[in-house]
Amino acid sequence: MKRSRLYLFVAILCIAVIFATAAICNRCSIIPTESSLEATETTIDETTTKKTGSPTTTKKETSESQDSTEETEESEEAADDESDDNSAPVIDEVSFSSEGSGIFFDAMNPATSEILQNVPPLAAIELSIGASDPDEDDLNYFVSDSLGNNFEVNKLNNYEAEASLSFPADIGPYVINILVTDDEGGQASFDMNTQVIDLEEEPDLVATRTAQAFPYAALSGSIVKDTAINLASDASGTPVVYFGDSGSNKQVKGFFSFDISALHGKTILNAFINCPSMERIGNPTFAEYIDVKADDLGSSIDYGDFAVGGVFIKRFATSSSSITIDGDALKNAIQNIADTGSSNYLQIKVGLSSSASANSQADGFNVYLSNMELLIDYE
Repeated sequence: MKRSRLYLFVAILCIAVIFATAAICNRCSIIPTESSLEATETTIDETTTKKTGSPTTTKKETSESQDSTEETEESEEAADDESDDNSAPVIDEVSFSSEGSGIFFDAMNPATSEILQNVPPLAAIELSIGASDPDEDDLNYFVSDSLGNNFEVNKLNNYEAEASLSFPADIGPYVINILVTDDEGGQASFDMNTQVIDLEEEPDLVATRTAQAFPYAALSGSIVKDTAINLASDASGTPVVYFGDSGSNKQVKGFFSFDISALHGKTILNAFINCPSMERIGNPTFAEYIDVKADDLGSSIDYGDFAVGGVFIKRFATSSSSITIDGDALKNAIQNIADTGSSNYLQIKVGLSSSASANSQADGFNVYLSNMELLIDYE
C-alpha cells in the first residue's frame, strides 16, 4: 500500500513539473512565432554566407533578379531599335567647275567619274554638293582633302552646300573627301579623285575633255501654242518641262537650254544626250512620234520660238519612255554655236509629230531637268 501511494505521488509530481515548465515557456515566448522563424532563416542564411563566402539566394530574390535583367535587356533592345530606325543621308550630287575645265563635271555620274580630271596646279575649284535624308533630319556638310586640309562649307539649305578651294601646287594625285552627316549618327561619304599635272610636260592629258551640262532652268520650259510660256517647274517647284498637248487641245513644245559658253573656239569630237526616264501624262500615243531638234534661240524663250525651225536631230516612237541621242547632227549643231560664238546656249526643242488630240485633256510627257543631260567630248 505504501509503495502504491509512493508511485501516485511521483506521478502527480511529474505532471505538476510538466505544467509548470509549459507555463514558464509560454511566459518567456520561447515557443517559435512567425517572426522568429524568419529571423531564424536569416540567421541560417548569414551563417551560410560566413561559411561559403556567398549569400544563399532565395527563390523570391532570384525571380526579382531575373525580372530586373529582362527589363534591362528590353530597354537596351528598345534603344537599339530606335537607333536602327534612323536612315543615313544620301549624297545625290557632287559636281565641280574650275577655270579651263569645261562646263560642268558630275563626279558621281559613271560617264564622267571614270575620266581622270586633269587640272593645273593651284587651279580654283567651285564644289557643289547635293544630299537628301529619308528622315528629313538636319544635315551637316564637311569637305577635306588627302593633304589633311579642312575647307569651309557654305550650307545653302538643308539639301545643298558649296565650297571653294584650290588644287595644290604639287604634281600628283589629289583626293577631295566629302562627308554628309545627320544629327542621329547617320553619314554618307564620297571621295573625288583628281590628278594635278604639269601642263607643259603633259599637254596630251588635257587635250581631250568630257564636259557634262544639265538644262538651265531659267531658260527651259514649255510653250503652249499662241497661249502661254511656262518656265520649267511643277507644283512643288521642281524643275520639269512638259511637251505634248494641253487640256484645251493646244500643242505644247518643250525647250531645254544648255549653257555651252565654255565651248566657244573648241573642237567638238562627240556629243551625247541622255534622258533615261520620262513621265507619261494621259495618252500621248495620239501622235506617232516624238521629234527632237537643236537650235540656237539666244538667251530668251518667246512665242516665236514655237514655230518650226532648228536642226532635226532624231525621232522616237511615243511608246518610248526614254531618249538617247548621239551622232553628227547633234555634234555639228553644237560645233556651229561654238564656232560662231553668237550664243551661249544650245536649245533642244521637243514636241509630238501631231499637233493635238481632241479629248480635252493633257496628253504628253514630263521631263525633269535632272534627267536630261548633255555630254560633250572636245579639245
